[in-house]
Amino acid sequence: MTWYPFFPHHNHHKLGTVVSLYLNQDKTLIKRHYINGGLSCSGNRIDKKELFLHRRWKSEVTYMKMFQDMPWTPRLVDYNEKDRSITLEYYGPDLLQQNYSDMNIEDQIIDVYKHFRDVGVYKFNGAKANMSRNGNQLIIFDFKWMSKRKQRFKQCAKYEIDTWLSKINQDLIPILKETI
Repeated sequence: MTWYPFFPHHNHHKLGTVVSLYLNQDKTLIKRHYINGGLSCSGNRIDKKELFLHRRWKSEVTYMKMFQDMPWTPRLVDYNEKDRSITLEYYGPDLLQQNYSDMNIEDQIIDVYKHFRDVGVYKFNGAKANMSRNGNQLIIFDFKWMSKRKQRFKQCAKYEIDTWLSKINQDLIPILKETI
């Protein structure tokens, strides 16, 4: 299979510091590669400690497998520890680049974050850059920062809601904060 580098946020200095992205030729699969020297989604060179990259990759794989039966999770196609990659079904551009006003996104986000609460995890990066859609179904991806819930992480979870999820709809803030 032929893979092509993918830079959905070229020159966006705040996006993409850990993962290199590749799309297959027919744009049905995306490969997320956790390697030093690769180029991130913004075109920036990745320069992290190997242990850090391994831990982020491990978190991504762990939670992708955990959430495979959920309608909001991309289908996991493959993962490879040797080259620290994970291959997922690709649903199209993220929600920074794609309209979502015609779907019931708020209720879907609430359901997802209630599920995170119920299974005892925090996501920490609920940005529109980490969401897509499959028809009217919200797709959530990028679980590299996900962690088991601990008291000391509550501030980070609040930051996620205030900084990223609030951009979808300010009315989500109090509802999502109840899930913390």
